[in-house]
Amino acid sequence: WRQTGLLSAAGVTQDGTGGVYMFASQRVARGLNRQVDHSSINVFGQFGINDSQTLPITQYYGAGVTAFAPLGERARDSMGIGAALSRLNPLLFARSYEFMLQAYYQAHLFGDTFLQPTLSFIPAPGAAANLPSVVAATLRLSVLF
Repeated sequence: WRQTGLLSAAGVTQDGTGGVYMFASQRVARGLNRQVDHSSINVFGQFGINDSQTLPITQYYGAGVTAFAPLGERARDSMGIGAALSRLNPLLFARSYEFMLQAYYQAHLFGDTFLQPTLSFIPAPGAAANLPSVVAATLRLSVLF
């Protein structure tokens, strides 16, 4: 990707920036839930890097596991767990890295409506060097159209 124009953040300016983002996913198991034919487990990996002096993150590594139709006859449910490591821009943050663990369960309610509780854990938030660990719980209602 490439972005043109004058960019600025925290007193730093830059004329354009660019980077690379990659994503890979692979099904590693199928038919684990005998009640749903298309149940499966997928693994994924992500990588991103940029040359920005103004973006908060300069490198990103992520990986995780997703289970589709993991429980009973709930064919449209999914659940997963993942981890991410971000290298933070030293011009903007006191910490060099931020690590995050996240787990979710997405429950199909009806039609194209889903409810997703998510739990995130960041042991050392990058916003400031003296921040304690953070646990965040979120609840998302999604309607596909």
